[in-house]
Amino acid sequence: MRRTILILPWLLCVQSLCASVDGLVEESRQLKAAGHLEAALAKANEALASDPDNAAALIARAAVLFDTYSFSEALHDCNRALVLQPKSIDALSLRGGVRDAMGDYKGAIEDLNALLALDPKKATAYNDRGFVRVHMGEPEAAILDFDRSVELDPSYSRAWAGRASTKVILKRFDDAAADIKRALEIDPQSAYALLGRAYLEIALGKAQDALEDCDRAIKIHPRLAQAYLKRADAYQALGRLDAAVADLTRALQLDKGNALALANRGLDRVMMRDPDGALEDLGAALAIDPTNESARVTRAALHINRRDFAAAIADCNAVIDHDPRSFGAFLNRGSAKRMNQDFEGAEADFRHAIELSPNDPRGHKALSKALIDKGDFRGAIPALDRAIELSPQDALMFQARAQAKQRIGDTVGAMQDLDNYYDLIMRPGSPER
Repeated sequence: MRRTILILPWLLCVQSLCASVDGLVEESRQLKAAGHLEAALAKANEALASDPDNAAALIARAAVLFDTYSFSEALHDCNRALVLQPKSIDALSLRGGVRDAMGDYKGAIEDLNALLALDPKKATAYNDRGFVRVHMGEPEAAILDFDRSVELDPSYSRAWAGRASTKVILKRFDDAAADIKRALEIDPQSAYALLGRAYLEIALGKAQDALEDCDRAIKIHPRLAQAYLKRADAYQALGRLDAAVADLTRALQLDKGNALALANRGLDRVMMRDPDGALEDLGAALAIDPTNESARVTRAALHINRRDFAAAIADCNAVIDHDPRSFGAFLNRGSAKRMNQDFEGAEADFRHAIELSPNDPRGHKALSKALIDKGDFRGAIPALDRAIELSPQDALMFQARAQAKQRIGDTVGAMQDLDNYYDLIMRPGSPER
């Protein structure tokens, strides 16, 4: 009896501590749901100060850290929680999201697969895996996951929106519109559904409508970096590059390691004729995500403009190693070789680019220049013929063909091409006028 009396105060203390920690964890969750992230983080920290090995508190803190784009710290907490509770569905779900955000798509898939092995009817897990598959460049597989998610939970707005965005990638615009409509019927205040509709509107050339949807999404969720990225796309489509760069900068203030925001800001700065800023952004983007093809191909073009041909070729080689069907990489590598007097190498790259995209006039134009540079005027004429067929308003191609015909003695043909050249450049709005 006496032993029981001696132990009872200790038991009461443990129970009191557990109740206190549980209460702090619940407060953290509620504050996070209300958007009070700093207060939510403070409560989670307080809970962990009392009980450092409390898995629920670790998960609560990781969730707040995820929302503040502190992915490395969130991953650390998720890892600790899963050591304590290896079958925690919440920890697996959250770590899958963190790994996805960090570009560890294989790890994200592993976590979500493990979660689904524990709970095969978890609609949110199929939705999350669908997004990972989109990021991996597997939209068809992603559709299957979104299908399963909405089958399990027809009221899950975000899965409808995710499937809609994936259908936009696949150019299934009517189906995408139907899914977005359903997502917004379920939750008219869903920032993710509004951004999905904006994505569709941009694809359909309705950038002003997209801008309005992004504005609404930002008003609902002002700390959502994705919303600023999408609004930047709308501004870019409207030619408002300063506004696009401002939104991308805001996205980076929220999520400093967002490679897409850095790459897109770099691309916008190219169009704003800020090559130094563009190179800085593209370099930072590629340090985070070396596989970003558009960033690397664009940086190669900037290197060419600076006559740093070795750097341009290195960037193009990196793209081709990852994607041997990259038209832009072969085109830019050929341009770097041509300007570096490697005409044979340039010709080979341009011919390969044409094989990849035979109806793109840029490949034929580039090939004609390489052939002219090496003195093969007769060989350049078929390339110029095809370039003019594909781009009949390009006055410079008529001028180039006139020069090639003149060099092979076709004076009549040269005069005809020069007439066409002067006719085009005298038209209102001609860039050569």
